[in-house]
Amino acid sequence: MIDVVKFSLQFIHSLRGETLETSGLEKAAIERLRNPPTSPPTFTSLERHAINLWVRNDSRSKYKDNREVAVEAHPEDSGLLSHHDVEKKIAELTGVTPVVHDMCPNTCMAYTGPWKDREECINPDCREPRYEDKLGPNGKRIPRRTWCTFPPGPQVQARWRSPEGAHEMGHRERAMQDLLRELLGPEGLQRISDLYHGSNFYERYRRGEIGKDDFVLIYSMDGAQLYEHKASHCWIYIWILVDVAPDRRYKRKYILPGAIVPGPNKPKFPDSFNYPGFAHLSALSKEGMRVYDGLEKRTFCSRPFLYLAEMDAVGAPEVHGWCPTGSKKACRHRCGIVGRRKPGQSHYYAANLRPDHYTETGCTHDDTHPSQLPVPQTEEEYVREVHRLASATSSTYADLRMELGMVKPSIVLGIPRAHRSDIPDIFCGDIMHASGLNIPDHVQKLMRGAVECDEKMGDEKSSWDWVKLTGERWEEHGQLVEKARQYIPTCFGRAPRNPCRKVKSGYKCEEFTTWQYGLFPALTWGVLKDEATWRHNCALVAGSRIAFQKSASYAELDSAHTHLADWKYKLESEYAQFRTSRLHFMPQCTHLILHHPDSYRRIGPLICSSQFPIERTIGLLGGELRKPSDPYANLNERALRMCRMNALLTMYPDLDPKRDSLISKKASLTSPAGNNYFFLHPRDARPTRNIDERSVILDWLRERAGEHWEACWNSAQNAIRKWSRCYLPNGQTARSRMKEVGKRRSPRISRNVKYRTTDGKFNFAEVYYYFSIPIGQNRQRCTVALVSLYGEPDPHLLEASSGVVWAAPYGGEDNLAIIEVSSILSVVGMIPHDFDTPTTVGVQTLWFVLEKLGAERDWVGDLEDSLDDKDDEDEEDTLD
Repeated sequence: MIDVVKFSLQFIHSLRGETLETSGLEKAAIERLRNPPTSPPTFTSLERHAINLWVRNDSRSKYKDNREVAVEAHPEDSGLLSHHDVEKKIAELTGVTPVVHDMCPNTCMAYTGPWKDREECINPDCREPRYEDKLGPNGKRIPRRTWCTFPPGPQVQARWRSPEGAHEMGHRERAMQDLLRELLGPEGLQRISDLYHGSNFYERYRRGEIGKDDFVLIYSMDGAQLYEHKASHCWIYIWILVDVAPDRRYKRKYILPGAIVPGPNKPKFPDSFNYPGFAHLSALSKEGMRVYDGLEKRTFCSRPFLYLAEMDAVGAPEVHGWCPTGSKKACRHRCGIVGRRKPGQSHYYAANLRPDHYTETGCTHDDTHPSQLPVPQTEEEYVREVHRLASATSSTYADLRMELGMVKPSIVLGIPRAHRSDIPDIFCGDIMHASGLNIPDHVQKLMRGAVECDEKMGDEKSSWDWVKLTGERWEEHGQLVEKARQYIPTCFGRAPRNPCRKVKSGYKCEEFTTWQYGLFPALTWGVLKDEATWRHNCALVAGSRIAFQKSASYAELDSAHTHLADWKYKLESEYAQFRTSRLHFMPQCTHLILHHPDSYRRIGPLICSSQFPIERTIGLLGGELRKPSDPYANLNERALRMCRMNALLTMYPDLDPKRDSLISKKASLTSPAGNNYFFLHPRDARPTRNIDERSVILDWLRERAGEHWEACWNSAQNAIRKWSRCYLPNGQTARSRMKEVGKRRSPRISRNVKYRTTDGKFNFAEVYYYFSIPIGQNRQRCTVALVSLYGEPDPHLLEASSGVVWAAPYGGEDNLAIIEVSSILSVVGMIPHDFDTPTTVGVQTLWFVLEKLGAERDWVGDLEDSLDDKDDEDEEDTLD
């Protein structure tokens, strides 16, 4: 048997035999999993003081300094716990302790599972011994290098201890009951709005494979370079808790760190590093763990269910075991599509259409339309292929590997099938890397003619007639992107820099998506070769926007499938033009995006299963590093603190310094506006003196309040308080002209909003200010906004772009109106640009809409951050 296959099978078989006793947990931790505490411990005043200090001071030195100040001010508190003692106390309270494992000094392997008793590295090119030559003070052997994992079981168990935490953990069961009622209703499920709505999830739940008391996890792994100019690579994985609501699930407080694998070398045998985390799940799936519900005051048995395993394209082959990108069968959805390669080369490309006069052996299969995706492989078919691979000899392995598209069996096979999603469904594609980075980068290179030209096979750039974004046009486009920056709301994050200068130097995913899916279609109208080329690009944007949505209907997904398939077909027929020399125009990502609509149906919104959370976690932990001399140990400390902090604040919510929102602390600076909307300072209590504004308010009041309008106005006109900002339920903060116009420093404009009209359609407006006004006989206050409505969108642009470019004239004071605050859906950018269309009849300045991808529910927005008003400083100015 081939070594790589043999080693993987060893780990799989070892996983299946794991128990809590063999998983590396301490006896006390195992006992706690079997017999959880059912009553909260009592603290002495000094213990409570010490824990509060630990929560508010994120380093030993800060804790020590504040402890000394406290003891100096109150000598009677000399018994205040030291940093070491308070961490012991918190470990005891939460039950969260790291599991330490030995590893090769060169990061080749970890001494886990079937290799736990080895004495030296298994890598034939390394063979470094496991232990130091000398013994430790306790007479035990000293490992040369260690690393830690943080098992999810104790972290999940702690989250049920308090009534608040138990209520959060019960969200999934409540949501599933609502979902099942909708599925059994006359119209069925209308929209897919969360992971629970994916057919894979609710079918498992319906069959009882996901129990009401079980906990559901997503494994997410990625690599990180801790310092830009220093060898400091490492690997981090986290567990995402699917049971909590999506507006909390991806925030720091709810992320469960899984492990820190120190570098800087890349692991040679990644299965040995993934083993402890999966072994813990395997052990819990058999025995379960006892959980105390702090809300219902009951104890129950809970088992894990691994819903998804996420990795980027580089790390994925090490977990799922399939051939990497560029292989003959490289689709991670296992649809069986075979790639095509250039003569004499080994790299395969995702070409659906066979080039003219193409005779390359093994690649001459018939054309397939991109819309006709084969049915993905089942787990039964996958297991049969594993058996074939396991029987391969050294002489047949290479051919079988190419035929099957498989290097080794996945370690996930070691987790009982009843407690995980089937293979390959468990290995979802990552929309962040595919559509957020790879596709935009490829498209911009194609439009600029920056893709490699295979002159050896007779291709010439002079024949690339679609390339128009070069020279002065490219420079002008970069300047337009730069000028658009001031119109991009601050809540959109990093605004794209001038791509003409910066696209080659670390352009970020956020920049690519805002540029390619937001600005590019409008700014390239009339610039590309012809309208057909422009329409082709808009088809990609239309399909990708839907794929990024956090809620989509089945009709929208059908539309996305059509748009993406048409884009892929025309990429091959009109750009590659059936030429072998242009096969590289179709990298694997151009095929992967074709699976997005179907994946959305099966696993739920793709943004909810993306790599954004792990990337953000890496950024948070990396930003806390304070020891350049030993970054890996420091990173491990920060991850352990994050585990314990999250568990502690969930168990004892009153310890959370952010628990009491600033609404209660600064009531004069905020005002509830209903339905999770909040008015935010600054405010102006002076009545409006603008005649046009008063007239609009009166007209709306007459229509809304009826015969009582005059009494309402008389009691309200001098009591209207104009608020300048409004916090939205999706986490964004909408500003207004009152906040932004007239400032000495021009901010990025955040006063344009998307809202739902009374007839259920969408429209866009510029907000002047927010206020509330009494309506009807009972004088119940209605929260509204005075806005200026944008005109009707240009019909030709809207139709030709497949709905991508919504551009309309600016309304100004001639188009004032009143809208209810609860109708506001999101903050948008409105960007002026000169258009010459059949409708405008000449050049006219229209304002086109820029929406943040997935803005329906922004999981990183916190009310506390908005109230802090730091965005007034326009922090993004410093990012360039």
